[in-house]
Amino acid sequence: MVAERRFIAPPGSEPSKYIFKRAAAWHGVRVQHVRVRRGELPEVQLGEHQIAIPLAGAYTVEANTASGFRRVGVRSVGHTCLIPAGQAYSVRWNDELENVSIYLPPAFLSRLAAESLMTERLELVEGCGVQDPFIRELALRLTAEITSPHPAGRLYGEALVDTLAAHLLRHYTTASERRAATHGGLAGHKLRRATDYINDNLSRELSLAEIAEVLDLSTYHFVRAFKQATGETPHQYLLKRRVERAKQLLAETALPLVEISYLVGFNSQSHFTASFRRLARLTPKAYRQTARG
Repeated sequence: MVAERRFIAPPGSEPSKYIFKRAAAWHGVRVQHVRVRRGELPEVQLGEHQIAIPLAGAYTVEANTASGFRRVGVRSVGHTCLIPAGQAYSVRWNDELENVSIYLPPAFLSRLAAESLMTERLELVEGCGVQDPFIRELALRLTAEITSPHPAGRLYGEALVDTLAAHLLRHYTTASERRAATHGGLAGHKLRRATDYINDNLSRELSLAEIAEVLDLSTYHFVRAFKQATGETPHQYLLKRRVERAKQLLAETALPLVEISYLVGFNSQSHFTASFRRLARLTPKAYRQTARG
């Protein structure tokens, strides 16, 4: 399983209003995709930062700003709403609404800031009229991971969450961005240790934090340094290595395709076949026939 997949109801919600409700979490960051009937969410204050992205329909949000003003606005498709932890708000919608909400623990954002920035104070900047295609695209990719019968994998979801958090730090916080200097990619011995660890654990699910811990690096710096050193994200490298291992097993053994798919870390034969075809330009069956002449 890519991530914990479950429904997490917002405070004050009534389950009968939900047409569907799906959720998952990576790095403690919750992603919730819902479609609801007409209704409202009474005023709440969450302990997490929230990003709300409407996919269909519109809603009216009322929020108490940090400066003490009461702000009211109608948000629809194309808007992104950023609500800092602790800010009181309420929502109502007059028709069906489909929405993706992402909940980030303040500690997660602060930890990433400490790893990448020199800052004494970090606050998310409120805003419910934001139009940010990058945030929307990341939200859609995370939503696809929740709904897909063949998710791309834990590393992929974690990388999306880290990318979103880094984007928020750069564009939507009060942090003074005096970036810590980082030069070059991974040192040769650390790169070998990372790739060896990945290759030794192809058959099971890996997390970015797990690999980074082996190198004594933060996940954020590990992902950036790995890509700088190899030109690929850890997820891309892992996927390619799984396909290469599968090629070897297809050519040298008579193992059934379903067994090979699990031996190289795919959660189903159909996911294995789709990934193999995308990278090898052949199905596993066709590759085996070609390799054996």
